Amino acid sequence: MEKLLIDLLKIPSESQNLEELNNIVDYVENFFKGTNAIIERFIFNNKPSIIISNFWWKKADIILNWHLDVVPKLEEDQFKPYKKDWKLYARWAWDMKAWVAIMMTLMKKLLKENFKDKKINLILTTDEEVWWFDWVGKLVEKWYEAKVVLIPDSGSVNEIVYSEKWIIHLNLIFNWISCHASRPWLWENAIDNLFKFYNFLKNYIENPKKIYGLKDHWGSTVSLNVVNGWVATNTICDNVEAKIDIRLTEEFDIDNLLKQIKQILKITNWEIKELLTWDILYSDPSNPFVNKYFKIAKKYNSNVSLAKEHWASDWRFFAKNKNIVLLQRPWCWNIHWKKEFVNLSDLDIIYKIYEDFIYNF
Repeated sequence: MEKLLIDLLKIPSESQNLEELNNIVDYVENFFKGTNAIIERFIFNNKPSIIISNFWWKKADIILNWHLDVVPKLEEDQFKPYKKDWKLYARWAWDMKAWVAIMMTLMKKLLKENFKDKKINLILTTDEEVWWFDWVGKLVEKWYEAKVVLIPDSGSVNEIVYSEKWIIHLNLIFNWISCHASRPWLWENAIDNLFKFYNFLKNYIENPKKIYGLKDHWGSTVSLNVVNGWVATNTICDNVEAKIDIRLTEEFDIDNLLKQIKQILKITNWEIKELLTWDILYSDPSNPFVNKYFKIAKKYNSNVSLAKEHWASDWRFFAKNKNIVLLQRPWCWNIHWKKEFVNLSDLDIIYKIYEDFIYNF
């Protein structure tokens, strides 16, 4: 498994590098040659991806899902994996090739044993870092589904994620009439309006005591992350674009919130250029599959617990089919940054949990 991981890390499969994306998919296909794997390759919007199965058809018992594409490197030597103590350092060791190595190793073992008791899909995509729409979304549309989906996008050996927040992405535009900054009374200032709207959202949605005062930070958040349009210091903008990220917990009525947002934007002359929403995600801890996975994880780590997650994953697409989804991964650090690493000893723990769950599903 460690050798496989190092091989994967050496392939610079950055999300926009189609040549290297094809190279890593080729590597995966070659890895399973000589087994009785059923291999399917697809291309959506030029992005290649691959599915390895132990059965024909699309309705599995378990889907193992993750991605082969990665964000760009920060330093040239990040292409060169190296070990220090119990850590393996390299770009993409965390996100997400360590998990891919676990899944590929386990799937190859099942295929060599001619394991047929459960129907397994290993789905490896190449557009996760650019919002997944060309791959997992398309696969769900093509009826790939399972009773349980295991995605190593969150959690740790100590945490199994069973819930994720609602997400709203607002892309806003303001088109008005510009004027000189010495006469701000002549026309509306788009930036003033933007901050009024942003402050409304912050005050309406956020509860700082939950976000900053509680250990799990399970509160709703609002972040203004992109503003484009400033021309000159002495000019009031006539065209501005803004992008806002909203993450909501279960207490919100999202339909009512969106209605209020649209009303306020209309009053302040802002328009919605793009609006993306993803429902809150939840796998009931009392579900038999969730309960079984949790008990198996406890065998290998008595400190493991169920947890909630703030960011998003491919879960959003599988949720359309009401699949049970669980997220767990090895311990790691410095995601998308220098000296990214994974704890090698944790690879074995997650491998054993996945293997035990599949055999005893």
